Order: sequence, then structure tokens, then C-alpha cells
Amino acid sequence: MRPLLLAAAAALAFLPVPAAADDFVCTEVLGVSVTGDWFGAGFEKGLDDGRWQVRWRSKAFVELWADPASDLWALPAQSPCTRRSDDPDRVIFTAVNWEWKTREEWESRLEAALATIRAKRPGARRIELMTMLRAPGNQTCGSVMTVVQPYVDEAIAAVVARHPGLVTAAPKVFLKTCEPFLNGGPHYTDAGMAVVADAYRNQLVTTQGERVTMGDEQQIAQAIAEFVAAYNAGDADRIASYYADDLVKLRAGAPPEAKDDTVRRVKDVLARFRGHLDVKNDEITVAGNMAFTRGRLVITLTPRAEGAPQTIERRYLEVWRKDAGRWRVIRTMDNAG
Repeated sequence: MRPLLLAAAAALAFLPVPAAADDFVCTEVLGVSVTGDWFGAGFEKGLDDGRWQVRWRSKAFVELWADPASDLWALPAQSPCTRRSDDPDRVIFTAVNWEWKTREEWESRLEAALATIRAKRPGARRIELMTMLRAPGNQTCGSVMTVVQPYVDEAIAAVVARHPGLVTAAPKVFLKTCEPFLNGGPHYTDAGMAVVADAYRNQLVTTQGERVTMGDEQQIAQAIAEFVAAYNAGDADRIASYYADDLVKLRAGAPPEAKDDTVRRVKDVLARFRGHLDVKNDEITVAGNMAFTRGRLVITLTPRAEGAPQTIERRYLEVWRKDAGRWRVIRTMDNAG
């Protein structure tokens, strides 16, 4: 008995449309020491520096920003905005911690930090959650601190899904080589700081309109989180909208399903069971308007009447297509490996 082993597929219609950064009076970047390093190494070059500012401190990890009483909130802004410096309307939060090893730990701490940011920055119209800088291919340059683990991205996507219209995932920033890192990272050489500043500027803004964009991988990751939320809420109609009309779904030991078949089965399962879905996405690869995702999922089905819960574990592989700016799943299969 197996409901939706899709593990992904959400509607980009639920994603907030990125606004031009020059619509914001003041963008504030919050972070750690390396944040201050790249911001001060030429990040504002070519930008209106009256609209950007940074607050940072060494070892200013997520849990410290989450504390409303932390003296981090009393730090003076560097390169302060001309207007609204004390109440910026856009916040980019650099989320750093080296101890948490699960998505659940990250999610709860990010939610706590987000609550404090909203309280401290009540005028913020957008809050972006950003990870540390990634080494080429997100592979280590010598330090594990140059690699962002999948559970961090998954936690960010889950938090974003719970706060549509306000919270987004900031673009992932990669280096092209390991050279800017000092002794393998995560700190930078003197010359490397300017390279890193360019990398962040190229991802966070563009010189024409300073438009912030969400990459395809991030859109898909957020779509996965949106789907998980819909499944756990038992919202079969919303789940159905995440499939392309030409869906083909392959389930172990069952004939192929078209979209109508899948929707009918899903509604039947969710009418009889309360479902809880947990997804561990291992890979997102994008090529033009096509992409695939693979990973693992666990579904717990609790009968709405009497009976013991059932647990289903699967590996999945899904193919996505982007039509008219919206990613949908067109092929999906799973097995019990």
C-alpha cells in the first residue's frame, strides 16, 4: 500500500516572484567574519552603496542571531544604508553552524532565528536565507567548512515553504577554483576576498536593475519542500496540481499510471490514512528546461479508523520539466532498495 512516492513536485506558482533589489530602500546582510570579509572587499562596487549594509561578527552562528537579547543586534551597521538603516526592508541572513547534523536541527534553529529577525526587523518585506560559500562542485577544498551539506539546503527549503511571500532561499554561491580559500577554507586569502566579493555580487545582484533571482535548483528544492508540506497536510488537490498533465508514474509491482490514475489513488489513500512524509533529497541536476532528482523517502500511514501505522521506505528518481516558468514532475519511479 503506497500513496505518492513522488518525493518531489511542487508548483512554482506558490513561489514569490523576485522583486528588483532597487525596489528596496535598504538591504542588510547578517553574518559571520567571512561575511564581513567579502562585503568589505568590493562587494558594493558598481552598486548603490546607500542601499546596502552589513552586520557581522566572528562566530556569529545561527543560535546567537536567534537570541533576541544577543549583543549581535547592537552591532553598528558597516557601510550603513542612507535610509532605514535601523529597520531595513530586505534582510539576507547567512546561516552558519558546524555542529548540527540533521535537517530537523537546522529547521528548528532557522525558525527561531527567523522569528527574531522578524521581531528585530519588522519592516522587512523579504528575508533571504543564505548558506556559506561553496567550493567548486560543493566538494571540499581541504576543509569540510567549504561544503554545504544537503540537509542544510533541505532545512532552508522547508522553512521557506512555511513562509511564502516573505522568506526565500538566497542563491547558492560557488567558487570556480579553490584558490581564494586560505589553507583550504573557510577563510580567504587577501587576494581571494575580492574574488569572493565578485562571486556574491554576481549571484545576489546584477548591474541592470539589481534583480535577485532564484536558481533552478533552488526552485526545485523549494518545490520538494512545498510538496512535503502539502502531503503532510493531506491536501490531495494541491498535490495533484504539482504533476504535469503527461505524467507517467512507475510503481514497484504495479502498471504505469497516468496523472488521473495517480490522483485517484492518492485521494483514496489520504481518505483512509493520515500520512507523514519525510524526504532526503540526494541530488538535483538541471540541464536547460529538464532536470532530475533522486533520493530517499519514508512515509508513515496511520489509519483514520482502527489499525496500526505502516511505514514505507523507498528510493526515488524523478524527471522534471520547466514549462512557462514552472517546474513539474513528468516521470517518477521508485523501488524498495
